Amino acid sequence: MELEFLGGAGTVTGSKTLVRAGNSSVLVDCGLFQGLRHLRRRNWDPMFLEPRNLDAIVLTHAHLDHSGAVPNFARRGFRGPVYASPGTIALCEVLWPDSGRLQEEDAAYADHRGYSKHRPPRPLYTEAEAEAALELLAPLPAGVEHELGPGLTLEYTSAGHILGASVVRLAADGTSVLFSGDLGRPDDLVMRPPSSALSADTLVLESTYGDRRHAPVDPAEAIGEIVRNTVARDGIVLIPAFAVGRSQSVLIALWHLRQSGAIPDVPVYLDSPMAIRATRAYLDHPDDHHLTADEVQALDDMARHVVTVEESKALNRRNEPCVIVSAAGMLSGGRVLHHFHRLAPNPRNTVILVGYQAAGTRGALLLAGERRVKVHGEYVPVRCRVEHLDMMSAHADQQELIDWMCSLDPLPQGVLLNHGEPEASEALRRRIDDEVGLPCDVVTDGMKLTLVAAPTPAKSQPAPEKVDELGARLAAIQASPSYRRADLDPDLLASDDLRSTRLMLEYLKVDLALRRAGVDAVVAVFGGARVPAPHDGGSEHPNATATGWGQFYEEARTLGRLVGGGHYDGVHRALVMTGGGPGIMEAASRGAYEADARAIGLNITLSHEQLPNSYLTPELTFQFRYFGLRKMHFLARAVALVLFPGGYGTQDEFYESLTLMQTGKMHHIPVVLVGRDYWSHVYPVEYLRENGFISESDAQLTVMVDTGSEAWRAIRDFYAARETREPGPLLDP
Repeated sequence: MELEFLGGAGTVTGSKTLVRAGNSSVLVDCGLFQGLRHLRRRNWDPMFLEPRNLDAIVLTHAHLDHSGAVPNFARRGFRGPVYASPGTIALCEVLWPDSGRLQEEDAAYADHRGYSKHRPPRPLYTEAEAEAALELLAPLPAGVEHELGPGLTLEYTSAGHILGASVVRLAADGTSVLFSGDLGRPDDLVMRPPSSALSADTLVLESTYGDRRHAPVDPAEAIGEIVRNTVARDGIVLIPAFAVGRSQSVLIALWHLRQSGAIPDVPVYLDSPMAIRATRAYLDHPDDHHLTADEVQALDDMARHVVTVEESKALNRRNEPCVIVSAAGMLSGGRVLHHFHRLAPNPRNTVILVGYQAAGTRGALLLAGERRVKVHGEYVPVRCRVEHLDMMSAHADQQELIDWMCSLDPLPQGVLLNHGEPEASEALRRRIDDEVGLPCDVVTDGMKLTLVAAPTPAKSQPAPEKVDELGARLAAIQASPSYRRADLDPDLLASDDLRSTRLMLEYLKVDLALRRAGVDAVVAVFGGARVPAPHDGGSEHPNATATGWGQFYEEARTLGRLVGGGHYDGVHRALVMTGGGPGIMEAASRGAYEADARAIGLNITLSHEQLPNSYLTPELTFQFRYFGLRKMHFLARAVALVLFPGGYGTQDEFYESLTLMQTGKMHHIPVVLVGRDYWSHVYPVEYLRENGFISESDAQLTVMVDTGSEAWRAIRDFYAARETREPGPLLDP
């Protein structure tokens, strides 16, 4: 048996593996390339063989990166059959025509807007061609061995992942190979765990998440927190979700949250005709998932269905808080792009990415911190919050892949890794090779290899009961917490014994990130988290508005704008750095944001008021566990400290900073106190000086002003008046 890898090698898209056995040629999966432009162009490449010469196509599941090229093969002469599970066929009936229709719509839109390099733009295949390709589908249930050609057999078993997803076993010439396809998770919100009932001499294993573990967080709780926070900001939640699989998981999570009262009763919209039809396919295949009858009905009832283009356009004009679920999950096309185009520039809104984001997709760019993303030939500023819930992925993570592989009985003689980015595949290869002890290799594009039957062992084998015992012991070893690699062991990393290690990591992570970002000077701004914006009287103190504290929100905002537009050394910009939360911190960050400048947030885990505000720069916002390290980062690059009215936290930062300057542990920088009336009460500097608690020079460490503009002038005057400059980052006058 010969294997040739023609896609899904070094990438997570375009899965295709040509299998030749005797006179038979079978293609396992026939997916579209997605993501990076050079990958997408491969969809238009000349065929690696005449499609009419293929005897069959075998699909592991319906996702377009595994099945979406079948209509193109049919258009070029392939006449079938295309073997698939009944659930996969039900989804292909939804996905293929919609794929053709979306390609036609995108081509028409590109022609209308004139941003395509081709005249006229044309789709890879049309909706009509996709409909015609559906006639080639041939159902094959799980557990039934089917002969594809002389001596070549096929058998399916469940892979979890999505409706109908299957592990494929091919056998010929005295040897066998198992294709995992995309492997599901053992605790998916919708799907049953993958079966391990099959075995083979060789395993071709996906490696999408081969270098990482999913966060041990309840996905429903994570979604609930984001929805609550966004609605509180009067924002809209946009969830780009794959029409098949993730849309259904998101809807179930939202249904449970609404049932328990964990999220506000705001409208939920499902704006994807493909997802609407795919959701109904789950009603017809109850054996493929573990949903109850009520949950299955909830899939259909949870969201308001947006079907027509006119309805989608009307939804895109909505400004009231709501949740919009729309395909595609990587922001690679479809209606979700129109929603993203409108919602991304507004910091009140949130985009939740709920699955893997392939290299080159808009979703991957967002995760990398990109602040401008090209949509329909136009760059869209990204000011909304971007959240990534990778635990929502339908793909098994590194440990889950290894656990499933080790549950095969007997273990395969060798493993080939496909369907992964190079770093992910290589990380998984090392673990399998070094820790499991199985020969393992990462496939490359165009790679060919021949599988031969293993020779019959000369010596006797252990008794079956001994094999079972050893297999169980190996599985127990793999599942044991002691077997986890140290850097992948969350229990170890969170233990008291590793506190010193966590301290070092917490310092290094932020320091390295700021260095890479070229940040060497900041104006640290402190102030109360409970100081309200003038338009918002809400505060835990009943007299907040009456006493005029709200005015300091606008003063901090003014300061942020001035710092954001100010320069030192004539080149580089000093950045606002705050604790990242609400109140004064939000105001200063907001001012910097309005000046089109970056803003740093050093957030800390607390029981209240700890969430970062929306005006921070995502790649410069950090979460801390330890107050001490947070303070170090505030002062390490500070060229000035500006303090507004606030509570214990503000005063703590104030007095500790003064102590460091007083004792010579930190060079003298301007310390500006905004709000004379407030600071004269909490810092009676004259009383302290007159009674000898501080010296005359200590009293000169601070200056009191009343406005943000005066604070900025005081900072500039401080450096303008200096005849010499001490070491450290300094503002240029």
